[in-house]
Amino acid sequence: MKKAIKRIIPILMATVIVFTLIPGISKVYAAGKYEGTIDSSCEWLKENSPEPGHGDEWTVFCLARHNAKKYKDYINRYLDAEGEYVAQVDGVLSTYKYTEYAKLAIVLGACGEDPANFKGYDILAPLTDVDAVSLQGLNGCAWALIAMDSVNYEKEGAEDLSETREQYIDILLRNQFQDGGWSMDGVNAYNADFGLTAMIMTALYPYREQPSVTAALEMATNFLSRKQGVNGTFEDEGDNSSESVAQAIVALNSCAMNPESDEFVKEQGFLDALMTYQVNGGFSHEPGGMVNPMATQQATYALISQERAEKGQSALFDFTNSKTADGNNKNTRVIVLSIIAVLIIICIGLFIVIKKCRKKRK
Repeated sequence: MKKAIKRIIPILMATVIVFTLIPGISKVYAAGKYEGTIDSSCEWLKENSPEPGHGDEWTVFCLARHNAKKYKDYINRYLDAEGEYVAQVDGVLSTYKYTEYAKLAIVLGACGEDPANFKGYDILAPLTDVDAVSLQGLNGCAWALIAMDSVNYEKEGAEDLSETREQYIDILLRNQFQDGGWSMDGVNAYNADFGLTAMIMTALYPYREQPSVTAALEMATNFLSRKQGVNGTFEDEGDNSSESVAQAIVALNSCAMNPESDEFVKEQGFLDALMTYQVNGGFSHEPGGMVNPMATQQATYALISQERAEKGQSALFDFTNSKTADGNNKNTRVIVLSIIAVLIIICIGLFIVIKKCRKKRK
C-alpha cells in the first residue's frame, strides 16, 4: 500500500504543477459576474436590429466580442449586407466623417475579417490622411488610432505609418487641458468631456512607453477619479449619461487598471453605477429613462471589456490575436487540449497503479 501511495503522489504533484502552469484556465471558463446582463443586452440589441446591415456596427461588435459562435449567422448576414453596401458606395463611406471608417474597421476586426482588404477595399486607408481626419476633431483622431492599432495596420505600399501615428498622438497631447481632460472643441476646459477623455486614454495607451504619453495618461486617470461623484457617475459635473460611465470602464480596462479599485469607488464605483441604468433588457441614456440603443451598445461592450479583463483576455479593441467567427482562438484550443492531455495522463497513471496493487494482493 505504501508503494502504491508513493506512485500516486508524483502523479498528483505533476497534475498540480501542470494546472498551475496553464494560464488562466479557471478565468477562461468561469462565468463572469456580468455574464447574464451581457447576454440579455446582446439579445435586446439583436432583436432591435433583426436584419443587420450598414449602421449596425456596434451591435455586431458587441455580439462578436461576447459570443461570436452563438451569433455566427447574424454576424455573417451583417458581413454580407455590409459588403454589398461598401461595393455600392465604392468604398467611400463618408467624405467628412472619418469615424465611419474607424467604426467599420473595428467591427471587421472583431469578426475576424481583415479591414485592410474587405471585399477588395482597404477600409483603414482613409484614416492615414491626418489632415482630413483631424477636421472631425479629437474624436476622429482617437478612433483612427484605436482602429489602426486594433489590427497593427500598416498601409500597403507605405514605408511606415509610425509618423502618421505620431501625428495623431501629438494632436491629442497638445489639446489636453492642465486638469487632465479633453473637450470636443479643444478650447474650453470647463467643457471637458468625460467620454472623450476616456476614449483618448484608450487610444494613447499603446504608446505608454513615451514619457509624454505616460504623463498624459496619469493626468487623465486622476481627472476621471477626481470628477467621479459619490454615486459613481459624473452627475455632479453635469454629465449623468451612462455612455460616459461606460467609456470610463473601457478606458481603465484598456489601460490595465481595475475600475473597481479604491481610486474609482466612492460610495459606488463605475460598474455598479452603470448597472443602475439597466432597464428592460437594455440600458438607458439617463437615470430612469427608456432603453436606448446607443446606451445599450456602449454599456454592453463596457461590461464585455470588464469580463475580458477578469478572464485575462486581450483588451476590447485588440484583435491582433484574431478571433474567427466561430468564437475560438488558438489560446483557448491550447488550454482545452492541455486539460484533456493532463486528464488522460492521470487516468492512465492511476489505472497502472491500481492494476499493480491488485496483482500484488492476489
